[in-house]
Amino acid sequence: MNWLGKITGTTLGINYWVKVLKNNGIKAQLNNASADDYKTKIILLKSILLKDNPIMIYIGNGYSKDQNYNTKTARVSGHWMSL
Repeated sequence: MNWLGKITGTTLGINYWVKVLKNNGIKAQLNNASADDYKTKIILLKSILLKDNPIMIYIGNGYSKDQNYNTKTARVSGHWMSL
């Protein structure tokens, strides 16, 4: 992590986890399915998992208490999950 990440616990940069995995000898690549509809995303995830490849996905939580969605908030307050 960089100094800011050590202080805040955040991971900055779109390639952060790819670099971490590669530095530890794990083959990794970055892809983005955000433009796809949810059915296409599910098909893509299933096809990758059927090949016995793990997947890390970023889930952005951009919903406020009043149920409005904000994409800027989602970029900042999300979670990484492994499948």
